[in-house]
Amino acid sequence: MKKSLFLYITISIMVMVFLPGCKDETTPVTPTSEHLEPEGWLIRDETSRPILVVWQGIIQASWEGITTEDTLIAPVDSLSGHLTIKLLDSDKKVIVQPTSTDYSLVFSVSDTSVISIFRDDPQEWAFHLQGKKSGVTNFEIQLFHLGHIDVRTPKIPVEAKNLSSTGQNSESKKYFHK
Repeated sequence: MKKSLFLYITISIMVMVFLPGCKDETTPVTPTSEHLEPEGWLIRDETSRPILVVWQGIIQASWEGITTEDTLIAPVDSLSGHLTIKLLDSDKKVIVQPTSTDYSLVFSVSDTSVISIFRDDPQEWAFHLQGKKSGVTNFEIQLFHLGHIDVRTPKIPVEAKNLSSTGQNSESKKYFHK
C-alpha cells in the first residue's frame, strides 16, 4: 500500500512538473508579440501611385478612384521601377509597417526562369522586377513573423517582356499593363 501511494505521488509530481500548465503560445523565454492581420496589400510605384491592390485576397481593378493593374510587367534584361509595399487595415488605411526584426518579407516566384525579384535592401518593404526571358509567371509576397507566415498575397501575375521591341525604351516607367 505504501509503495502504491508513493508511486502515485511520484507520478503526480512528475506530471505537474513536465506538462505545460497553460495552452497559450507564450513561454517564459519567448515574449509575446502581435500578429499582423491586414485586410489588404498595396503596391505603389516610385511616385506613390497605387499599381496593384489586393483587398481581402482579391486583386482589385481600381483603388480609391485610380485604375490599378491585375498583372505586373517585368522588363526583360532590366529592372522595373522601385515598387513599395504597404499593408492595409480594415478601414482601408495604410498600416504602419513593423520595424521589428521579428517580421520579414519573403517573395515566392512560381517560375524563376521567367522573372527574379531584386531588393535594394532586404529590410526595406520594396522591390524591383526583372524579366529573364519573355513569358508569364506568378509571385506571392509572404509576411513572415518569428519564422512562420502571418499573411500572404494571392498569386500575382507577372508578364516578362522585352520593352525595347514594343516601342518602349528601357527607361520607360510604364512597366505595367492591364
